[in-house]
Amino acid sequence: MAVVKLRGLAAFAAEYVPSFHRIEAVAKLEDDTLRVLDLQDSKVPDAVESAADVKSLCMGNVATDY
Repeated sequence: MAVVKLRGLAAFAAEYVPSFHRIEAVAKLEDDTLRVLDLQDSKVPDAVESAADVKSLCMGNVATDY
């Protein structure tokens, strides 16, 4: 997933968060680990906006194992 798409999903989540039970982005890393970004968590959209790439974002502390 590209950072641009993830930023679009974060913007969508910010606008429509009350309408959904969950809004998540799941990424599969090179070692087949699945990591999830919970876009309803207030710190995740901020991290998405400042991220250089998805890999560093998914390996950071805002993502959790899926």
